[in-house]
Amino acid sequence: METSKHERLGRALSRLGVGTTGLLGRPEVTPTDVERALAEAIERGVTFIDTAPYLADGERLCGQLLRSLHATERVVLATRIPAANEAAASAELLADDEGRVFRDPLVRAFSPASLLHHVESSLEATGLETLPLCLLEGWHDSWLASSAWPEVAGAMAQLARRGKVQRFGLCVPRTSVGHATAVLEEPLIAAVAAPYSLWSTAAASLARSASALGVAFVAQGVMGQGGLSGEIVASARFRLGDVRGERFADARGLVELSRRIAELAAFTKPVPPAAESSDPARAALEASRADPQLRECHSMAELAIRFALSEPALGVSTVGCSSVEHVRANVAAALRGPLPEYILTPLQQTLQRFSRPA
Repeated sequence: METSKHERLGRALSRLGVGTTGLLGRPEVTPTDVERALAEAIERGVTFIDTAPYLADGERLCGQLLRSLHATERVVLATRIPAANEAAASAELLADDEGRVFRDPLVRAFSPASLLHHVESSLEATGLETLPLCLLEGWHDSWLASSAWPEVAGAMAQLARRGKVQRFGLCVPRTSVGHATAVLEEPLIAAVAAPYSLWSTAAASLARSASALGVAFVAQGVMGQGGLSGEIVASARFRLGDVRGERFADARGLVELSRRIAELAAFTKPVPPAAESSDPARAALEASRADPQLRECHSMAELAIRFALSEPALGVSTVGCSSVEHVRANVAAALRGPLPEYILTPLQQTLQRFSRPA
């Protein structure tokens, strides 16, 4: 498994990571399925696991697994610290012409007390003596001017000194990746996570800025919340609570997804089920399969993973895991490495036709 080194994190990470998103709203996926998948990933050289306190029982499951495998030293477990106020999580700090602040979202999003509460809660859930990496969910560079920032940063530093957290980082949404570069200069920030996939590469600039400073960049949503599996057909229906149902909310969205998958099928050997599941998809498929030399990948998932690996600034690219079989296929895809240039060039041209994220 290829690794990447990160100065501030103080260690190397496998370029493929796994997450526990398979636990969320997927009744057919059991905690045992995810536990076995995570164990398989670790066995195959994956050294980064992404979870969160709200991902069902993800923290407890991950902590228990790492302890049972004696893998707490070789695997980085990243968890999240949610903002106390979701609306404030990435809002801009506003001040008047004289510099007087009249809207300070940071004080509503994070406080020393909330940081301590979430850290203690995650320590209890995981059963670990120290949390390898905690990601604050939300950021806006304007917060550096907040009178509350020194206090929040001081609380983070104190938690690190007390050994409760080894490293801190940030988790920012796609819409905020342009407002999370100045904070990378802060020595406390060892990692930054943001969405990056075939649907959206908006975080590429942030990733390169992070890499230049020795900050680990974690690419999230590499599989497009399941859409890039190629398995979600236009007639798909999801159970209540399944996050895929929220992402692909209606028939129109599913038809558009199937059409895009059909265009991407130009780069896969087999035709994904989604690419034949609607009339627009079938029409796009006929045009996209014109050049057999472009059919580089064995699956749509492989295309998604290798596309992420083709951006060297991405320290680790995370994919959800719900079965041992998925892990084996994903690791095999990662081992094939970045996409060759003769694939990347026409692939980029295809992506430019996608005017909005799917």
